[in-house]
Amino acid sequence: MSTAGSMMAIEGKITAVTIEEFDPTAEAPEVDPKAEGRLFQNLHLAYTNRFEIATQTRRYRRRVLERIAAVLIAELEAELRDLRQSVSSVSTVSVTGHKPSSRPSTPDSHCCSNCWLRSPLPTSEPIVGGQYSIPFYEDPFFRYKPIPAGQTRILCLQPGRADQPLTIRILPMNQNDSASYGALPYTWGSSNRPCVVVLNDRLFFVTVSLYNALMYLRRSDRPRWLWADAICINQDDVAEKNFQVPMMTSIYRNADSVIVWMGEHANNSELAVAGMRHLEMPENRKGLFRPAHEPECMDRLNELYNSLLAFYRRSWFRRTWVRQEITVARKVLVQCGQDTISWYAV
Repeated sequence: MSTAGSMMAIEGKITAVTIEEFDPTAEAPEVDPKAEGRLFQNLHLAYTNRFEIATQTRRYRRRVLERIAAVLIAELEAELRDLRQSVSSVSTVSVTGHKPSSRPSTPDSHCCSNCWLRSPLPTSEPIVGGQYSIPFYEDPFFRYKPIPAGQTRILCLQPGRADQPLTIRILPMNQNDSASYGALPYTWGSSNRPCVVVLNDRLFFVTVSLYNALMYLRRSDRPRWLWADAICINQDDVAEKNFQVPMMTSIYRNADSVIVWMGEHANNSELAVAGMRHLEMPENRKGLFRPAHEPECMDRLNELYNSLLAFYRRSWFRRTWVRQEITVARKVLVQCGQDTISWYAV
């Protein structure tokens, strides 16, 4: 299979396209120098039409949501009432009744020298993709093959470095297969798909959110088997979606783990994750929320409080599918940037 050209990309976003000369004896359309070749025209046309496809998908989703909106609203309101009535045992409100003061409660208050709040502020380096070349062929775009009811697909994320394109193999999987994989819930964000990955040696466009999740989940030395709805379900095939969506509960139940992608670090979330990991141990909570702290420790406690608030305001917690994805899972991990913590810590 000969290549028809290559494209340059930075962090999944195309920056340049190079078209190779075709063999004049081969059965292929002639290259039009003014239009940079028919292949480039087709590539541009297909890339442009993705918005129309996305619009059709949104219209269908809107019609479905309008039918179940009343039920969902009632259920969410009931859940919100339950959450308002319950108070977390690790919350600062449950200990002090209010946001912690930035100063100690008494002039002689103090904490021990090994207080966790004195530890260095955690940091995390983001994964920044470099520039790389992606070869493509005369039929450059990935095309789904139909699968029967009772089947889904599973993806194998190939190992690589940040300066290499995301390469994925996708295979059909029966609903009851005993495969070892992780299910990946995440927030779609914008429906635009500006990032390109290599799927079964073909080009496939994904959202920024999914691209970032795969970048952080990719291993450097071995493949990783995952299930992600935007790739494993043909989003442009309504009939396939109709039998795939009811299967999602069993897909999440059969997964070795559910890996919740919260997004990249932001708003001091490194401190929030470190705090949740520390507070997961019951013996650590009493020492952290004692009323006697030095001023610098109280300042750090305020930072922790604000970073936790920002973390819990992330859009993932407002998703409709949160309850279904979490309650059936064998094991739930939460990943924010390069940090992974247990769901029980969250």
